[in-house]
Amino acid sequence: MLMLSNATAHYHPLSQSACATNAVENFVDDSEEYALSTRIHAGNHGRLMMLSISTALLLIITIIQALCLSSARASHEGVLSYTGLNSARNIERLGSVPTPYMAENETEAAQAWSAIEPGHGVVALDPQWAAINGLPATKAHPINSDKVVYIIEAYHAIHCLKVIRLHYSALMDELGMDWPVEHDMHCFDTLRQHIMCQADDTLLSTTGHRDAGMNQTRMCRDWDALRQWATEHTACYHDTVGIHNDARFERCDGGEDGLPRNSLLELS
Repeated sequence: MLMLSNATAHYHPLSQSACATNAVENFVDDSEEYALSTRIHAGNHGRLMMLSISTALLLIITIIQALCLSSARASHEGVLSYTGLNSARNIERLGSVPTPYMAENETEAAQAWSAIEPGHGVVALDPQWAAINGLPATKAHPINSDKVVYIIEAYHAIHCLKVIRLHYSALMDELGMDWPVEHDMHCFDTLRQHIMCQADDTLLSTTGHRDAGMNQTRMCRDWDALRQWATEHTACYHDTVGIHNDARFERCDGGEDGLPRNSLLELS
């Protein structure tokens, strides 16, 4: 997999917006002018009128601040700034049941894992679009010089998982190690960071027998939508070994990443 720096998403804490600030300033000015004009009226009627107007103005400010805060929240929630993928986990998926990826027949399981194309998540983007969206500098596309290359983090995690399983299987078959252990260590920590960053708080059922979340439906983000966005911006990168890095950018996958559609479990 290409070794690129992760894109940094900028978070801007919610703060009192300009419209609320202006409302407060206008209220202060109006209150001072009103107080000055009513000093010549010492009666209870004048005081009651000022109190009523002040209360009404305070209520208006509260409503304005609430609307501004709601608008600010809406600008930070709902969709990601890069792919347009909905940030909400609003897709129901059944998980933790036997799948082709954990078949008892290792040949079948290995075939399922081998079919996964992590390179599907390597995308070619317009450099001006990348700059506008605050993405860090990255590798230029070696074939299409008008584009720059980024890796979707979820696909990088899939790449690491696939590599670690391949190496684990090789060790189980006593084939020895012919790969740099540093890459595996990189992938282990990449997965740790990815899991911590996602902070998935789904509560999984268990009987205490290595069955966390077995046959449990959970709420997920839309992988199919992410796959489609990657397809629309493909860098035609094939994630494999034994081929020079730039030559990997000469194989498109036809929009397939080898992973299940509309499911976490079954291959279509």
